[in-house]
Amino acid sequence: MTNIVNLAIKKLKAGDKAAAKELLIKALKQNPKNADAWYVMAAVVTDTEQRTECLQRALQIDPQHEKARRTLSKMTGKSTNLPIKKKPGHSNAINLSEILSFVSQHKKLIGIVTVVFGCLICFVVGSVIKEFSNFNALPPTSTSSLPLSPSTVMTITQTLTTQPTVKKLTSTPTITRTPYLSSTLPPSMTPYIVVTQNTVSCTCADDTYNCDDFINEPFTAQECFEHCKSQGYGDVHGLDGNNNNSACEDY
Repeated sequence: MTNIVNLAIKKLKAGDKAAAKELLIKALKQNPKNADAWYVMAAVVTDTEQRTECLQRALQIDPQHEKARRTLSKMTGKSTNLPIKKKPGHSNAINLSEILSFVSQHKKLIGIVTVVFGCLICFVVGSVIKEFSNFNALPPTSTSSLPLSPSTVMTITQTLTTQPTVKKLTSTPTITRTPYLSSTLPPSMTPYIVVTQNTVSCTCADDTYNCDDFINEPFTAQECFEHCKSQGYGDVHGLDGNNNNSACEDY
């Protein structure tokens, strides 16, 4: 951030939004593509449409501006996925010189891999050819050459023509239903409700916030610092630089 934007943030922290707005307008006149100035301007204006426009301009200038993206997502309730601009001269194409350099440095390894791969292919092809030859060498079988005696033919015919006997139920089965839960629970299983109250939605799992991040947050840096300490994470965001239990004193 520029010095003017930093000064505007201090004015905003002190509650002087008018002075902060004048400084931000001055910064944007000098550089209309100052994404940080547009982001802080979103905290100065009071109209929702103006705040949304300021955040969108910040993201248009810098699609990787995570603070503006996160604030806009909270305001709109939708994830903001703007296309990320590629840096000039950046290319995803594979560099041919790098490939040739790798091949020249690993000639021996590539040769060993090629030989092993070739042997594996030859083994697989040979096994397939051998199995195919063995299959063709098997003598043909025919069931027509096996003679059947008259008694065997009669037995097979009777077996095929005999209908299976199906027994019918003569009585209706009785179904006994057992209740899943009794009306009275033992004292050890008495239901209970645990009510928890969370007044600070500050994330404590990892280092997420800096001191200037709390401009557009519904809670202060001190509240977030005390919340994370009460949860056993300590000063995970590094907000208390001099270890006096007071977060972001210089802001």
